[in-house]
Amino acid sequence: MAISNSRSCPGAPSPGSNPEENVQARLLRAEAQLQNLMQRWPGVIFSQNPDFTLPVASPAIEKITGISPEDWRTQPDLFWQIVHEADTESLQNTIRRLETAAEGVASTYRVRHSRTGRVTYVWEHRQPVRNGSGRIAGYECIWLDVTRQTIAERRLLDMSWRENLVTLTMGLAHDFGNVMTAVVALGETFESECAEHEPLRNALRLIRKTASQANELSQRIRQLHLGKPGERGYHDLNELASSLMQVLEKVLSRRVRMHRAFASDPLPIYVDAVELNQVIVNMALNAADAMPNGGVLTVETARHDQPPATPPLRGQYPRCPLVRLSVRDTGAGIPERYLQSIFDPFFTTKPLGKGSGLGLYNARVFAENHGAAISVETREQGGTAFHIWFAQADFSEAQRETETSFLRRHTLLVVGHPGEMRDRMADLLRSGGFYVVTVAPEFEALEALHSPAYQFSGIVLLFAQLPDVTVCQRICAEKGNLRVFASAIGCNQDEFPSSVTQCVDTVFPQDTPPHSMISRIRAALVAGPSGR
Repeated sequence: MAISNSRSCPGAPSPGSNPEENVQARLLRAEAQLQNLMQRWPGVIFSQNPDFTLPVASPAIEKITGISPEDWRTQPDLFWQIVHEADTESLQNTIRRLETAAEGVASTYRVRHSRTGRVTYVWEHRQPVRNGSGRIAGYECIWLDVTRQTIAERRLLDMSWRENLVTLTMGLAHDFGNVMTAVVALGETFESECAEHEPLRNALRLIRKTASQANELSQRIRQLHLGKPGERGYHDLNELASSLMQVLEKVLSRRVRMHRAFASDPLPIYVDAVELNQVIVNMALNAADAMPNGGVLTVETARHDQPPATPPLRGQYPRCPLVRLSVRDTGAGIPERYLQSIFDPFFTTKPLGKGSGLGLYNARVFAENHGAAISVETREQGGTAFHIWFAQADFSEAQRETETSFLRRHTLLVVGHPGEMRDRMADLLRSGGFYVVTVAPEFEALEALHSPAYQFSGIVLLFAQLPDVTVCQRICAEKGNLRVFASAIGCNQDEFPSSVTQCVDTVFPQDTPPHSMISRIRAALVAGPSGR
């Protein structure tokens, strides 16, 4: 009697089963697993034929390129249409290297969305697939979106570059200002030697006026770079926009006319003023570029006690009054198809090399970081406006901050002999929030007063002994409308000559409390220029 073994070999089909059906089932399961992997993969997986069609592509490819996997299978010319034109040559060289490469190659390049124009940086690993003869029969590729990482790296490089540029700009502006000061002085000298109605006198007057304007511009450029990013505080939006417009009026094309439409009341906001200045400059430059043949650029501020019907802050501040900054142009407007992409990183409609595509993106990031919002308004008949909406800052907090910022806007010249007393006075005034420049009496003081590098609000004469009448008179004669304070920390005020007390605004006795001195100096500066 024959005995049969009921055990079967592993993987063998069960009795009565169809081997072809089992193979098909396994293939279906493998395909389902592959589809699941392609759906869940955080990037794009695709295979590519030598003609650059994509027989297989994960659905995520449509999000980056705007082209469906079905269209990729049949249209060989799509691939090079979406690769950024500036990266085409380098990618072609990479692919050519694969003809002799033993392994795959990684590279980073930009692809452009076919409908919106949005640019995405992709990291690609490309693995060649070879046939029996060793020739390339296709490629297996992976994309990862590295746009954010690329932007972060570029920002670090940009920050370093900006720091170097600021240093260079400040130095050049300082040297330029010194040259213009000399031109003004020479102009005044030669003008005084000319007869009143001599034609040369008018020419010299024009030269002197133009040089003075150039000197003023250099000082404003230096002031623009004085702040440090990352320092937020309470500011009046009207004041920030007004000071910046004075610079823009000088640097923009003469064909662009500047117009301001500011709210009549102060508009307190809590922002990083340096970052906001950069945003306004970027938007103004974009507006000027949109008007190559000239036009009107309007900077507008407004207060909205009631939020608009469509709140730009998306419900963050449903009951909070809003403050709006707008930059308008009279250019051709923005095509509707671009409106969803203009705030994306690296998106630009400008020719290659004419724009980074980061200006509006940085404006969006600025708004998000400050709890604000940015919106755009454009018309087919022409004209575009960018709006930044802020939550209005608390007036009481703004007032307290304004008192501090008021002090920090003022520079005092401390005149005294080098030593501990002068250092103590400088430290005292700095602790009160003033900027301080210390010099020795007479010659250094006069040189500092005439230097274009400083814009003083007042002078503090520091006397450790009875003052030299001649020195005081010379300084007071050159002070212009500056307030002059004298501190008698080393001698008796009653012993001061009358000629000294008459030429200064305030004399502080040696027992004056520090807080009282700072308060009285501030009050004098608030009162305005000296009438002496």
